[in-house]
Amino acid sequence: MHFDPSDNPESRLTRRRALQLLGATALVPLVPGCARLPEGSTGGNGSGRLVNVTLTVNGAILQNSLSGRNFYYFFLFNLTDNSTDPGPIPVITAPFGNGFAAPNNSTKSNGQRAQGFIGFVLYSPVFIGGSGFGLYRVPVDPSDSTQFVDVTTLSLNGGFTGPSAVDSATPVAAGSSTLNFRLNLKNLLPTGTTTTTLPRYLQFNIITTDNLPQGGDTSVQKLWDALGNGLQAESTNTDSQLAPYLIADITQNAVYRNSDFQGNSSKYEVQGDVYNQGFPVSAADFPTIVPGLDIVDWTVQITSG
Repeated sequence: MHFDPSDNPESRLTRRRALQLLGATALVPLVPGCARLPEGSTGGNGSGRLVNVTLTVNGAILQNSLSGRNFYYFFLFNLTDNSTDPGPIPVITAPFGNGFAAPNNSTKSNGQRAQGFIGFVLYSPVFIGGSGFGLYRVPVDPSDSTQFVDVTTLSLNGGFTGPSAVDSATPVAAGSSTLNFRLNLKNLLPTGTTTTTLPRYLQFNIITTDNLPQGGDTSVQKLWDALGNGLQAESTNTDSQLAPYLIADITQNAVYRNSDFQGNSSKYEVQGDVYNQGFPVSAADFPTIVPGLDIVDWTVQITSG
């Protein structure tokens, strides 16, 4: 699955986990004019909305490079008042854009460019150092203050703002299979934002990968996993069943668990569905050599600050 901005929604949503996988371009300006929320925003959430995220993989969290490969654990966040806006999904084939994520459609229903995500937390000790956790934000477009920069034009080495610290994170011991951190959602907003009101909906995805390729090289090898039951896509050779990301109403305190979606093709993550990029799905797309990238459980908790 790859996510070319020229793809239309139908063709992309019929690709493997396009599920989470389609990558396109950027999306909702949750802030018109000088990084403020749109007029008429229905958020009303104040500035103290917290998200606590826990990820469990099928093996030890990978903290060091291995055979020349680094490992990246992305937690992607989008905030919007329109829950149908395109959310974040993995980019797994050329053109790779930023190498890890993009919107699941290149445009919103009103024809405007889609954003996909406005920030992310990355765990990667080799890349970040220290605790291994870093918060990155998408800057406001200097040519249009009503939009964020197109995420597909940025890279982890340039363009995103960060890394800065998350509110708190559990230290990751050697051999641990779990990552946990807490983030105040207002910290996703650009520096200088004056609003104290957040948009109503959070769109969220987790992406694990061993490579952040750039450009259009179709020979690049990239292992990855993201939310969703990839084995179901493999057994049916269809992707339209799989929803790519979680949508949460942040006006409500709630806990979302992987187990809540068991038996449902959307967002339920299973063991053994680490992919190599490509479509259609085949047995070759299911390497088992990197259990540390294989997402098997997740929890997202929304609370007041």
